[in-house]
Amino acid sequence: MKKVAIYIRVSTLEQANEGYSIHAQKEKLIAYCKAKEWAIHDFYIDGGHSGSNIKRPALERLLGDLKHIDIVLVYKLDRLSRSQKDTLYLIEDKFLANEVDFVSMTENFDTTTPLGRAMIGILSVFAQLERENIKERTILGRKERAKEGLWVGAGRPPIGYDYIDGSLIVNEYEAMQVRKIFELYIKGWGEESIRRHLMKKGYTMKYGNWENSSTHTIYRLIQNRIYIGEVAFDKEYYKGQHEPIIEKRTFETANKLYEKRRGQKRTPKYFLSGTLYCKQCGERYIIDTKNGKAYYICKNRKHSWKQNFKCENKIWRTDILEPIIKEKIKEMVKNKDKLIKEKYKKLSHVKENKNSIVIENRILDIDKQIDKLMDLYQLDKLPIEVISARIDKLYKEKQGLQNQKVEVKVNDVEPDLEEILELLADFDEVWNELSVQEKKDICKSLFGKIYVDDENMQGVNNPLP
Repeated sequence: MKKVAIYIRVSTLEQANEGYSIHAQKEKLIAYCKAKEWAIHDFYIDGGHSGSNIKRPALERLLGDLKHIDIVLVYKLDRLSRSQKDTLYLIEDKFLANEVDFVSMTENFDTTTPLGRAMIGILSVFAQLERENIKERTILGRKERAKEGLWVGAGRPPIGYDYIDGSLIVNEYEAMQVRKIFELYIKGWGEESIRRHLMKKGYTMKYGNWENSSTHTIYRLIQNRIYIGEVAFDKEYYKGQHEPIIEKRTFETANKLYEKRRGQKRTPKYFLSGTLYCKQCGERYIIDTKNGKAYYICKNRKHSWKQNFKCENKIWRTDILEPIIKEKIKEMVKNKDKLIKEKYKKLSHVKENKNSIVIENRILDIDKQIDKLMDLYQLDKLPIEVISARIDKLYKEKQGLQNQKVEVKVNDVEPDLEEILELLADFDEVWNELSVQEKKDICKSLFGKIYVDDENMQGVNNPLP
């Protein structure tokens, strides 16, 4: 008695069609084997997998079991594949090469006859033609949808929007985070620093928390024109029907910065670069290297030949100036309660946080979700373990949000005061563990700009001790 492997495949759309459901195919194929008096070796079922490629788990398992079977049986040829190339490859290079015949029940032919082999080639051509027609109709439909201003994404709505009844609707809680990302990016924050900031704030979005995201998420978000009210298809952009989250000027500023940074080295080597300015001519201090040493030098002194003017302000070796600034910061940390907090109090002002309403709404939404979970528990709809885990996750998010809703210190520099103090609590040990970027953030936060005047230095936000 011949041993038969029954292979069944349905795509997501075909599951709704009676003739292609898993149950329907299985029932008819079992009856066919009984009529032929074939023994069923095993069932190989790929549910919800496209026929456009052969990377399917059940099919791969079937190919590994060929030495144990005599026949591969399918309900219809396109269940095996919709690609002519893949169909012929599977039948000729896999099945027949291992002395395994292939039979399609509805087409009523098999590979034991020359006519059957010829028919497989012919039918596979039509299967691929059908697939190409479906693809072409789908592309045309999506393009028309984009022209109408409707989003044609691949099923994952962008952060900041919910997809409801065929339209993008602003999710205020996520939109607040999107605006913050653009704000920090324009201020000079790097993608990784932004992600860590969102993690520390405890923000979440529809795809989880920011800890599980990557810097690529920030890259894609910055470049996505969906946020200025446009939709895209095939590299063309159309005016969307949805509400923009970001102003066009803000979007363009962020993307000009992105293009500029893309060609630059991502990892800084010197933590004072971008912070030092010349007190005598107002130009930035830049990095210069000579004889294996690195120096901070006024740009007008370095490039004096370009403007017929040479600044004479002092050149500092990086390995001399950086330890000096480090000691200045350390001295400030020692007197943090007396000095840093007083200076920040003068620089910062408290105002009503426009985001507090969004945060409050999110807290109310969490409360509603917790109430619903409790109702489900009382109705015995979900196991207590599942409900407990969900409530615990929601409660932690709520606690993080409650810490932010009272008042927010508004300052043009980040990270904020409390973050700096926490970071520098054990100064020498922590400082040595910091990345260069984190040291840069601290300097910008404390001093804003540092003006160099020969041997003297003056911070804008805080005077150097």
